[in-house]
Amino acid sequence: KPSHRFDSAREFGECLKKALRNEPIERFDSSKLQLRLSRVERGLEAYQYEVADEILSEIEEEGYLHPSVNELRRQVDQALRNRGIRQFLESARRFEAQEEYTLALQKVQDALELESTNAEALELRSVIEAKRSAQQIGKWLDLARKHLGNCSFDQAREAISSVSITVLRR
Repeated sequence: KPSHRFDSAREFGECLKKALRNEPIERFDSSKLQLRLSRVERGLEAYQYEVADEILSEIEEEGYLHPSVNELRRQVDQALRNRGIRQFLESARRFEAQEEYTLALQKVQDALELESTNAEALELRSVIEAKRSAQQIGKWLDLARKHLGNCSFDQAREAISSVSITVLRR
């Protein structure tokens, strides 16, 4: 980023000379960095993941090489991913409760894209798929009853065949 660049070649040269002489460089003051890393940690503790992410991104863009940066990045990314998974699964449960199984399954799939082995998402997907199948079977059976009531035996047979296919897919 332009804001992180030296203002001039002279300033850059002076910084390099200080580095060669092992003198402290104000631009890379570790006490300022430590304060910012503490803010990232507090953001994580307070569930303010966006704040922690933005501060950490700025530190990374400035080019700091500090052992804590990589670990904090892992923690922030994991916290954001976990929150995203929770939100997708909550949405999936709301859709499931409204019997909107296709939408519920899409939200579960979104969660699984963030973490393909998430046990909670895999279990919820199985539950929703079973409910969706049961719903579909019920619709086919209702249709078969209507056709039987109208003496439309061929259409009733087709509806029952569809039930068999749905059951076999399970």
